[in-house]
Amino acid sequence: MAWQDGGAWDKFQAISRGGVIFGVLTMAMKKMKMKREKLIAPCQAARERFTLRSAIMKILFTLLALAMLTASSLAADGPIRHVVHFKFKADATKEQIAKIVSEFAALKSKIPVVEALEWGTDVSPEGLGKGYTHCWIASFKNAADRDAYLIDPAHKAFVDILKPILEDALVVDFVPQK
Repeated sequence: MAWQDGGAWDKFQAISRGGVIFGVLTMAMKKMKMKREKLIAPCQAARERFTLRSAIMKILFTLLALAMLTASSLAADGPIRHVVHFKFKADATKEQIAKIVSEFAALKSKIPVVEALEWGTDVSPEGLGKGYTHCWIASFKNAADRDAYLIDPAHKAFVDILKPILEDALVVDFVPQK
């Protein structure tokens, strides 16, 4: 029956069970339960939406991080140019600097991962060298070869020879662009 939908029928049952007070209390509790359910349902839905949004954001962030790592590793997977500038101490002699030049040049034959090695002195008419007089460019097949060069015993021995007369060094590695 239409009146048995929970409203009037519940009232009738409550009154017949224990009087009017019991019926009123039962009705009030049912209304409170309905209100509570009406309040809780949107909160649960919002919580579920928030959880879903959080999960999507975490997935997107992870994908972005992965893409960035992949892009950087792909960029460094190609050839690498290792550019080194030296500023020698004021008391460094021409003979000491010549020895550094010959020792650096010898690294190409001592370390197989060095594909090419070029060097020269500053000849710029601009006067912006800031005291860096010598420049070397070492070419490597990839970042792994450059990394192997940096820890090679021959490179470390060269650095030990260089340090006493070196005032400063400037090193820039790059992936050549076309």
